[in-house]
Amino acid sequence: MTQAYNLSQLANNLNTSGQLDATDGLVNAVPVANGGTGASSASGARTNLGLTIGTNVPSPTGTGASGTWGISISGNAATATTASFATNASFATTAANGGVTSVNGLTGAVNVSIVPSGITEIGSVLWAVNTTNNNFLPGNTTSGSNLKYPSNISSIAPNYIYTESNPSSVPNTEIRGSFNGTPMGTAVRLNLGNTGYVQPQGFTTLSGTWRFLTIVPAVLSQYDTKIGWTYSYSYFGLAVRIS
Repeated sequence: MTQAYNLSQLANNLNTSGQLDATDGLVNAVPVANGGTGASSASGARTNLGLTIGTNVPSPTGTGASGTWGISISGNAATATTASFATNASFATTAANGGVTSVNGLTGAVNVSIVPSGITEIGSVLWAVNTTNNNFLPGNTTSGSNLKYPSNISSIAPNYIYTESNPSSVPNTEIRGSFNGTPMGTAVRLNLGNTGYVQPQGFTTLSGTWRFLTIVPAVLSQYDTKIGWTYSYSYFGLAVRIS
């Protein structure tokens, strides 16, 4: 009789299409394994489905969330027109530079200021001399080990700045405003004897990678047989550090 009674009760909960009204005919919640939530409340359902607010998902009001909510960005950086995007970027509220740890391939303590605080940081622009046998066009890049910038002044004479010694002694290095019509300027090293090219003294070698903004000729040396001196010419160019 119990079975007949239950079947009768079930039949009473079917609609005209033979569908069961779950609000009246079910005793327990449908388990998650069977497509349900296994709960009789919204909060219980979220817990069973792994969607607890503040634990598994952030609160929609911005409060109550605990944990780390990382943002992972993917895509083709080559299609970005204004910025290069780093993958797996994590936001931090207490880290230096707002949590930025990678810029343009650089990692670590990255300086993201618009104006570099030093003359050799990323984005620095310097008037440096080329010390190689290569000619460079605007846009060409080179290692900082191929470039030097003046870091010393020993004396100043009309039209020249001496970074090593002075006009009355040899060897010496002087900075000229131009040479043979080249408007970029030249560092000239003077040596006794037929020495070949010698790099300018009173200059400091750069590091990193630099991109030229101007044309820069290759180095040149000339030996004056009459007085026995060798002139070594290193041409200045405007360059920006890119890495």
